[in-house]
Amino acid sequence: MTETTSEERVNQLQRFLVYSSIFTILVATTVLFGWIIGYEPILSLIPGAATMKANTASGFILLGITGLFFNGTSNISKIAIKVAASLVALIALSTLSEYLFGISLNLDTLIVEDSYSTITRNRMSPATALCFGLGSIGTLIYYKNNARIRLAQYMWLLITLAAFISIVTYILNIPATQKTELFSSMAIHTSILFLVMSLALFFQTSSLGLAALIMGPLPGSKITRQLLPFTILLPVFLSYLFFYLSVNSTINIPSSFWVIINTISLILLSIVYICIMAVGLNKSAKTQQKLQNTLKSSNRTLRAFKKAIDKTSLVTELDANGEILTVNNNFSKLTGFKKQEIKGKKYNSLLLNDRITGAILKSLKSYGLWEGEIQRKGKKGKHWVYSTIIEHEESNGNSKYLMVEQDISERKETEKLKDVQFITKLQQKNQELEQFLYIASHDLQEPLRSIRSMLQILKMELGDKLTESTTEFMDLMEGSADRMSDLVKGLMDYARLGNKKELANINLNQLMIEVKADLKSLTDNNRATVNVANLPTLDVHPVETRLLFQNLLSNAIKFKKPDTAPIIDISATEQEGFWQFKVQDNGIGIKKEHQKKIFIIFQRLNKRDEYEGTGIGLAHCMKIVSLHGGELWVESEPGEGSTFYFTLPKKQFNVTK
Repeated sequence: MTETTSEERVNQLQRFLVYSSIFTILVATTVLFGWIIGYEPILSLIPGAATMKANTASGFILLGITGLFFNGTSNISKIAIKVAASLVALIALSTLSEYLFGISLNLDTLIVEDSYSTITRNRMSPATALCFGLGSIGTLIYYKNNARIRLAQYMWLLITLAAFISIVTYILNIPATQKTELFSSMAIHTSILFLVMSLALFFQTSSLGLAALIMGPLPGSKITRQLLPFTILLPVFLSYLFFYLSVNSTINIPSSFWVIINTISLILLSIVYICIMAVGLNKSAKTQQKLQNTLKSSNRTLRAFKKAIDKTSLVTELDANGEILTVNNNFSKLTGFKKQEIKGKKYNSLLLNDRITGAILKSLKSYGLWEGEIQRKGKKGKHWVYSTIIEHEESNGNSKYLMVEQDISERKETEKLKDVQFITKLQQKNQELEQFLYIASHDLQEPLRSIRSMLQILKMELGDKLTESTTEFMDLMEGSADRMSDLVKGLMDYARLGNKKELANINLNQLMIEVKADLKSLTDNNRATVNVANLPTLDVHPVETRLLFQNLLSNAIKFKKPDTAPIIDISATEQEGFWQFKVQDNGIGIKKEHQKKIFIIFQRLNKRDEYEGTGIGLAHCMKIVSLHGGELWVESEPGEGSTFYFTLPKKQFNVTK
């Protein structure tokens, strides 16, 4: 069972006032209508008892109107309250003047003539007029200040007391002749409406005085709410019970006996009720004790955690605007800022890269948490921290941010040093490999040139002496030497890819225009159609990227179906962190088992006399895409064409010594 919050309780009390006002207006209107049509049972409810006068009913209608508009904030509401309350006060003061000075202002017969009342005709009782006066004056002074609100509260309490006394006289069936003059002509429904309205108005002041004591959330208020109904209703019930027994008893028992019985019963029932409450309070106290012990244990654990975090981490507390509220000693030690010096500064003013603020705020809004590496500045220079930021809400509803950070500057320096060393070693190895390939290719090209030269000399010297088979054999040797020379040249080209490592921001649409122009003769001769969708602008290696598109396009044209004009579609799709490119053709296609083999250097799937080439073009493409940090793959079915996919990152960085 959840506790009712303060705001919910205020809303409930405001609704109670509205419902009470509506009830009061309905009852008063009914009584007024009863006077007009002359229906007596509505006027007194109890035969022979006092009637609710027509002007009393009018006063209740006006009092109900003040209740309906009581919590309104508009000017219309305020005017309605003042007008209605002033009219009620006028009726009350006029009636009291009539009683005090023995005069008749003829106000009581303005609506109807009272021909039914047996106690007091044409005039509300003094108690009724006094209650109307207190209620209206309390309403008029309520909106000024706390002192006047307290005064209004006391006025409504007096009305509650007067109404309760009148109701008790009816419950105990006390004849009108034995009542005081104040209450002799107050009707039962008049008393009930005063009780309902005065309580509803009284509890609108639940933040002050007795109303705060009754409606508050603290244990004393809870006990008060439990005791009040018992202490009010039990004596009334017992008095009524013993009054009834004393009147209707066939045995002549002295009244002192009923007083003793009443007193003893009240004491015993009070003891029982107090014991029941004590059992409940004891259970609550035990539960509270357990919760306190749990809370103490949790606090000890939290203090231990805080101590450990303070020793090992940098701790910062920020307000909802990102201003620093507090920092621990480790923060001051690392940054060089004193606690009072850093207080009130915007945290993002310490960041070297302010663009990360947007990512942090987005993550906090979505998940209430952000963690990552941040580079900051301080009096002692730059430093890296691994930061965890958590949003937490305080009891007053304000948000704060708690940051727990680890100094990772040393680790970042080590990583940077390792990266530099690795890049340096890699560049050295690449240089050594290039030198090796150059020497190897030079040494391989020399024998090939010698073979071609010797074959040419032999052809010249032997001339007509060469037979057809010998000539064919020598042509075969010369072709093999040429192919070997091409393979060595291709190997050198493959090794040199990426040597010019500078990146450039290239519009790939413009690059494709240039590639298509370079391959115009090839596309025209093969009646090829090349469709290029809108391509992005990226940071790439210009020469290598040009070669990538050129190789894929020429491959698509080369491996076309017989008697079918090639159609090649080139497009790009934006993905998270990269662009995915697609080069689709309607060529001969590739078997699934060969779709990885085609990217290996010098691998050929077709006969040399069917399709020329060295088998190095797609290996070049794979190396170029890998150089950019992307991936290259193919999807194809034999006879249905091929689709080559490759990815290029949206952001590239130049790597230098």
